Amino acid sequence: MSSSEREEKLIARIKEWTASSFIGDDCAVLPGWGLVSSDNLIEGTHFRLDWTDLVSLGWKACAVNLSDIAAMGGMPRYMTISLALPPYIGESELRQFYLGFTDCAGRYRTRIAGGDLTRGDRFMIAVTVMGDLHSAGVMRRSGARPGDVVFVSGSFGDSGCALSLISRQGFELAQSGEPPPSLGYGSLPLSLFRPGSPSSQLLSRHFRPVPRLETGWSVVSATGGLGSLMDSSDGLGDCLVQIARASSVGMEIDLEAVPISSAVGQYSRQWKHDPLAFAFYGGEDYELVGTMPPALFEKVREVAPASAPLTAIGRVVESFGDARQAVRFYESGRPSSRLGGFADMKNCFQHFGG
Repeated sequence: MSSSEREEKLIARIKEWTASSFIGDDCAVLPGWGLVSSDNLIEGTHFRLDWTDLVSLGWKACAVNLSDIAAMGGMPRYMTISLALPPYIGESELRQFYLGFTDCAGRYRTRIAGGDLTRGDRFMIAVTVMGDLHSAGVMRRSGARPGDVVFVSGSFGDSGCALSLISRQGFELAQSGEPPPSLGYGSLPLSLFRPGSPSSQLLSRHFRPVPRLETGWSVVSATGGLGSLMDSSDGLGDCLVQIARASSVGMEIDLEAVPISSAVGQYSRQWKHDPLAFAFYGGEDYELVGTMPPALFEKVREVAPASAPLTAIGRVVESFGDARQAVRFYESGRPSSRLGGFADMKNCFQHFGG
């Protein structure tokens, strides 16, 4: 059993044990209240302090939670932050973290409502976000229907490609015999952050993701909640499979239509790596992935923000009867063997890896 499948099984068990009807989407929809979601970021699993600065970490901790609200087509209002602080995170480091967090929250008009502090042996961040539903409806994972267009916002693979770039730089540092840095970007050459460079574009997408709140709001405004939606925290492949399984449908994906940035293409050629592997399995792009009827898609595409254009990448079909191969790949209108021919959950982001 893969890590992703284990996580999916545990969530199903928790839903059973708690008898909760609110579990299963990016946010819980609470009657008479609105949207609520929680997320954890743990040092060593989700981030490394020798690979990131604390201002960027604060931004990301906020943005990934706002992205859950975007995935439901809602608007964030309040957040709480609970932290476990190891001895090497003092007041100065904590201030940097909050500078990044409040910068992101302020840009999206979200207020900090409280939280908790405790000691721990590594840095752990737990955030809860609360938001408003759109008056027109709400987007869920279970709303895909045969005949729907499968669509995405923005481009995919940037964050996963950035992580590969960072890992390669870290390996080179280890090979050099130089001592590792204590905190921050010390292991990354400044040349990688040159404004306008492909590497800078990738690193920005990884360290400072942009929650697609305006896009999610536009989708609900135009569809009234008809269709499905989620955010790509764990990669495009994970999103498609999650929606297909929740909706009991199949998907046919045109690999040639998947939007990939020129920066991902450049580094993929340099490393002789398939850029689609970054797109489907790299994770942490925080773009939106969803489905809707074809007539509505054309309407939504016209009003979607130019910063994250919508692209049709496939169609929803009747279930194939095989949950493992619910999302199948096509090229030039024919079944493709690329990346194994289907979206495989075994290759997705590993929350329980190791």
